[in-house]
Amino acid sequence: MSLRDVSDILWRERRLLELLEFKLEEERLLAAAGHVRWLPRATREVAMVRGELRRAELDRAVAVAAVADDFGLGHTPTLRELVAAAPSPWAGILERH
Repeated sequence: MSLRDVSDILWRERRLLELLEFKLEEERLLAAAGHVRWLPRATREVAMVRGELRRAELDRAVAVAAVADDFGLGHTPTLRELVAAAPSPWAGILERH
């Protein structure tokens, strides 16, 4: 794994979080409008996005652990700790995440 992998996963997580926000808003609007027919479908879509987000979180944990090992950190670092240990330009890229 590389810092590029970590960055790619962080971008994927961001997109999934935005999609989750949209799906929750969609579900709220359906409920508020009384369109209960579509609520089960909206709820399933929220669950699917949450599942994808959990997989992305696991992928990130694995990637960060591998990079931390390469940097000799000896533990799973926070994003701030990873930024501090990363070389340029990756420190700046990760910091923006």
